[in-house]
Amino acid sequence: MRSKNRLFTKKFWQILEFKNYALFLTAVFFTFASIGFVSDILENLQYTYSAMIISVLFTGAISTGYAYAATKRIYLMPALIIIQVVYIFFLRSKEMAAFTHEEMDTKFDVVAIGILLCITLGYVFFTLFITRVGIKHFVMKAEMDLAKSIHEVIVPVVDERSERFEIYGKSVPTSEVGGDLIDLTKGEFSVLCTVADVSGHGVSSGVYMGMFKSSFRALFKTTDNLGKLIFETNNTLVPLIKKSMFITTAMIKFNTNNEADFTVAGHLPILQYNSVKNEVKELLIKQIPIGFKLDFNFVSEKVEFNRGDIFALVTDGITETKDSKQNEFGIDIIKSIIVENKNKAAKEIFESIFEKTTAHGKQFDDQTLLIVKCL
Repeated sequence: MRSKNRLFTKKFWQILEFKNYALFLTAVFFTFASIGFVSDILENLQYTYSAMIISVLFTGAISTGYAYAATKRIYLMPALIIIQVVYIFFLRSKEMAAFTHEEMDTKFDVVAIGILLCITLGYVFFTLFITRVGIKHFVMKAEMDLAKSIHEVIVPVVDERSERFEIYGKSVPTSEVGGDLIDLTKGEFSVLCTVADVSGHGVSSGVYMGMFKSSFRALFKTTDNLGKLIFETNNTLVPLIKKSMFITTAMIKFNTNNEADFTVAGHLPILQYNSVKNEVKELLIKQIPIGFKLDFNFVSEKVEFNRGDIFALVTDGITETKDSKQNEFGIDIIKSIIVENKNKAAKEIFESIFEKTTAHGKQFDDQTLLIVKCL
């Protein structure tokens, strides 16, 4: 939860318009400029007027610098600290003024008015900032939370067990709404497992992902041919999605016998662990992603499976995870993990792969994995 909040905060400052960001910095300047007047009071009002003005301007400016660094350029913090330390020593060496009693009264009035003016202006600018921006983004945050809950309904955790299969999978988005899809669709005599990856991130990708799921699920009721299913889904979506967007997918349909149909459209191969040969092979059909071209002739192929076989459908958010040396996690590591954990449950195999992925490097893309174990 904390990491999600930090991500939202970071995005908030990134997308904030300049004029509204200027309001925020102005509010910070005036609020903390009052400290310049307060420091004069702590020195018994002995600053000269020029020293006092410099103190007010500096405290306002350095505080604005800290605010800018904290929200935009954190690497500036050390330089700002050095500047402040140097200034403190410079200010202490400044010559103090010897005011008369009458001049002290006047000086006190000036300082008091200065403090009140700075605090008032700081309050006004903060109010303007919150009114113009704060409420809008709080509403946006509420809408994003709603979108996240909708995403969780559309892309739930898959946890299924039957006489023939044990299936477990989950999609972990990088933001509130992801563009990856994981789906289990049951037909009258078959089970269809699907993983898909919409280009990009965020809400727009999530919308296209929902459109893709709705389309192929509706068509699955009318055809068992995966090639035709993808063909019709593609023709439905091409006119509806942006030209810069596309969808890659891997599907495998398990039939009543020990034979499955699979198709891959621009996606990573489906991994099949063969329990007889004790090896993992890649099921791949070289086809374009969905959304590129109308009337593309998508095809499917068949593969036999036996008891103890394991299938893995994965998105590149896992395989392209990089370590500190920029080495990708890769698909071969997934193969070795499957072989090492072949006697474990589907959920345990899933957890082993995700655990290794997390240890390999930070997540920068939606990560989705579906494990099917044949019983």
